[in-house]
Amino acid sequence: MASSTPSVLLANETPLQAAVYYDDLYVDDTLSRVGASHAWVTNEFEHDGLHGDRVFKHLLDEARDRGDLKGLL
Repeated sequence: MASSTPSVLLANETPLQAAVYYDDLYVDDTLSRVGASHAWVTNEFEHDGLHGDRVFKHLLDEARDRGDLKGLL
């Protein structure tokens, strides 16, 4: 019998880094259901895609500093 999607997500071992905005209705709850997920909770950019490179750099730095990228960078 195949595993259900929620149990597969919870068993995830691949690190996942995400920006979560305080006023976001869905992302925080979703991340709580995915294993190995990490959230950067902020309202600094409020979903402003113009700052995407700064958001990506912050998320990449957090993943690197946590050790999720060993052997990759």
